[in-house]
Amino acid sequence: MFKRILPHICIDMAVIFLILWIMDRFCVLQLLSRETFKIPFAVFLVLVITESILLIIRQRSESSVSEEETDQKKDPKI
Repeated sequence: MFKRILPHICIDMAVIFLILWIMDRFCVLQLLSRETFKIPFAVFLVLVITESILLIIRQRSESSVSEEETDQKKDPKI
């Protein structure tokens, strides 16, 4: 169960931090005031979102394959 929820939590947290980063760019919050922190942080956000999406796609393809295998076991074609 946790393996299925984790990518979604990562995407949600990355989106929240992305919104905070955008708000900080317009001097609303001043949370990320150091310029050296912003670029690696943006790269990290893109990588987390990409990895989470790929993991979700992989999990869905594995679950569809396992469903097909169970269907074949239930109704064997003779």
